[in-house]
Amino acid sequence: MLNFTRDYPDAETVTLDVNYRCSGQILSAAMHVIGENKKRFSKKLSTPNQVGKAVQIREFQNPREEYLAVVSELRERMENGERLEDTAILLRTNQEAEGLVGALMERQVPFNMKEKLPNLFQHWICRNLLAYMHFAAGDWPIMWILKSADLSWLVFLTSILYLRGLQFVELRFRC
Repeated sequence: MLNFTRDYPDAETVTLDVNYRCSGQILSAAMHVIGENKKRFSKKLSTPNQVGKAVQIREFQNPREEYLAVVSELRERMENGERLEDTAILLRTNQEAEGLVGALMERQVPFNMKEKLPNLFQHWICRNLLAYMHFAAGDWPIMWILKSADLSWLVFLTSILYLRGLQFVELRFRC
């Protein structure tokens, strides 16, 4: 981005400087944090929204402590009669959701998710290991394994077995 005007000297620069999403307090806090980055274009954002509540800055020892604090805040809102349907929790990645979802379920706080939780067993590494283990145990025919697993992974594992003096087929019958 910083080289854009140098790379495209004839381009027109249009600065989008109005934030319609955040309250004034949130925007001010965000601009303060972003302002610490010295390698960026400077810009001043504004919002037509209300000033809003003050931003709270909290520090936690670990993610679990953070999840429990969020759940505790939600429970308190529920007990005060607030509708949780009016609350959104944004996470940077889906993987971060797993711990929070666990804490919400433990404390019986109702929630809806837009995305699905990541499933370890759907990861390609896990699928390959499971396919290899099933084949080694003689559970599945080789053609099914070759369709369900990444062939390069099977070649890699077979190479390791060969270096150790075992053949792929021998492993099937030793398990």
